[in-house]
Amino acid sequence: MSEFSFRAGEELTLWVKDRSNLSAFFATTAFQNSLAQVGVPCVLRGCNHLPTYCLCLNHGETPATVGEISESPNDAFQTRVDGPNGVVLVGSNKRGLIYGIWNLLELLGWSWPTPSLERNPEVATWTLSAMDQKSVPVLTHRIVFLEEVQVTPEILVWFSKQRINTLFPSNPSRFSEPEIQFSDASMSRATELGLDFIIGGAWWDWLGAGLEKEKLSERTGSVVELANRAVEMWEGMGEPAPRVSLWPIEENDQFHRSLLNEIAIRNDSLLFETVRDQHQECEAAPSVLHQVIDPEWVMNEPFEAMVKRLLALRGGSGTHAEDYLSISAFSDDGHLGFSVSSFLWPCLLDRMKAASAAGFSGASLKFRSLPLGRFLESSGFAVSVVARGMWHGSNWDESSLSKKTLRDQFDLAGGVVSHLVEDFSDWAQKSKPYHRNGNESSVYPFLFAGEILRSERIRDKLDERISEIEESPPCEPCLELLRSLTTLVNLYDLEQTEDIHEAAATARTIWKKNEIDTWPDWLRKDSPLVERLTPYL
Repeated sequence: MSEFSFRAGEELTLWVKDRSNLSAFFATTAFQNSLAQVGVPCVLRGCNHLPTYCLCLNHGETPATVGEISESPNDAFQTRVDGPNGVVLVGSNKRGLIYGIWNLLELLGWSWPTPSLERNPEVATWTLSAMDQKSVPVLTHRIVFLEEVQVTPEILVWFSKQRINTLFPSNPSRFSEPEIQFSDASMSRATELGLDFIIGGAWWDWLGAGLEKEKLSERTGSVVELANRAVEMWEGMGEPAPRVSLWPIEENDQFHRSLLNEIAIRNDSLLFETVRDQHQECEAAPSVLHQVIDPEWVMNEPFEAMVKRLLALRGGSGTHAEDYLSISAFSDDGHLGFSVSSFLWPCLLDRMKAASAAGFSGASLKFRSLPLGRFLESSGFAVSVVARGMWHGSNWDESSLSKKTLRDQFDLAGGVVSHLVEDFSDWAQKSKPYHRNGNESSVYPFLFAGEILRSERIRDKLDERISEIEESPPCEPCLELLRSLTTLVNLYDLEQTEDIHEAAATARTIWKKNEIDTWPDWLRKDSPLVERLTPYL
């Protein structure tokens, strides 16, 4: 094997099995466009003896015979670089090939710190060393939970580049205002990217046809009726067929268990997701994905202790059941934590690593009631590193990636932001445990934010870092980060202000800086930030 090189102005050939029916059309086209931007045109040609999920890049030579990836799970990909044959990518499925394409672009120098920001390589010659590497995900289900957030096609492409493979938009109609929050264009892009779906959640709101959840179990025949509705809904969704989520109404919910079994009897190909309830399982269902919620979030917990605790949360899974760890990470929950949640990514990453070591099959990050596009502009570095933790699991050192991600996102201000990240890490290390719902915790985002603002020393240091970012060369991610952090400080000032006129002026400043007048009605209606500001206006 030998290295493969090319330079700007040189035409390459991109080989696929069937160029009229590309298995990864969007990603292949994006690959061609990226190379064209740096002066490397790619001619697309077909080669029948290539596998379906395969792509070859070379100087025009007909590819040699390429084999499938043997004994590989979904989403895996193999990258081979050999001078005479060029670069050969083989995916275990459509998504595997797509991830292989994104990975190849990264090897060539591209990066995507946020959905709207792409960094192109600043070179005119590219050389890839000889390699034959297989990349296999440690966690099968890499999920983002999307509740009351606007999801654009650009955001979905960015999630794919972070190797997220499952969307959980929480109800069958996608959201309360589908065309605003999850449009047909977004659904089309999700299909092109091969993303899986989980649909449902709090089933009594959409499956119970307006019935009060407390009275569902009292209604004669309601289990059969609701099971018929669920199967009819699922069969009418078409491809990709989603996994149906049905959460229990209360602890040890026998009605919920009966409903799962009744649905499974009617359609044994239906896939379930549900919250683990006293380690009960659905006997009839062929495949159940249990959501397991980690309630503690204790900072500095020894890794072995974290793994042991997560093992206890999993309980005894049956032969057809899987568990994934759900982390409510990036949510505007009505407190002050939204602005600092992204700085707790080391803690999130530890949980991803522990989940893989404890035998979980997946993990999810929650985005709730926030302007998702703007949040990713200021916090893409955190989401990106944690998402890669879902892929690599416990056997991964993220330090080099995290530094590069910060540098790419914030450009010349990377040094300043890196200092801020170090500050937050130090503050979190020294934060005092709180008790919430009977559990000791030191890093729930809103509690952590409250501790920062209660400490005059830390508050002064935060103001100093904000000033440093203000003085750094401007870029959109820095501006969004400033908006987020200054909102945090201003909210504290608002609550400490006794003069009604001064409070109103502070509230108007926060409102204007966050451009709340431009938010869609659904977000303004449900936003905790709007709720906090309204009494002062």
